[in-house]
Amino acid sequence: MASILRVNTLTDASSNNSTPMATVNQGTAKFWVKWNGTGTVATSDSFNSSGITDNGTGLTTFGFSTNMGNVNYSLATTNSSVEANNSQTNFNTATTSTIKMETRSGTAADALTDTSQNFGQINGDSA
Repeated sequence: MASILRVNTLTDASSNNSTPMATVNQGTAKFWVKWNGTGTVATSDSFNSSGITDNGTGLTTFGFSTNMGNVNYSLATTNSSVEANNSQTNFNTATTSTIKMETRSGTAADALTDTSQNFGQINGDSA
């Protein structure tokens, strides 16, 4: 049987220096995903992703299992693709419950394009 430990505040043995759990979690990724954007879009692996939506060529939206605390989070992305050399995956639209990412070709007049290996990570505050 698995054990569960739930804590709101950590303290030392003398009950000094209480630390809210949000502070303990600072600096950890609140969301990450690897996905295939060609054909039927699908995630290969993810954390805190409740689903993926194909919004058309080069546009993909992810839902968060646990919402972000605000829209001021940081997104880091990359891709590795044979479909579009020098392509870039970037932020398009952010809310506290979803992130839409776009992938643009680096060689075809910056046009939206689908690529097979995309990666994204978010750091920020969870709700």
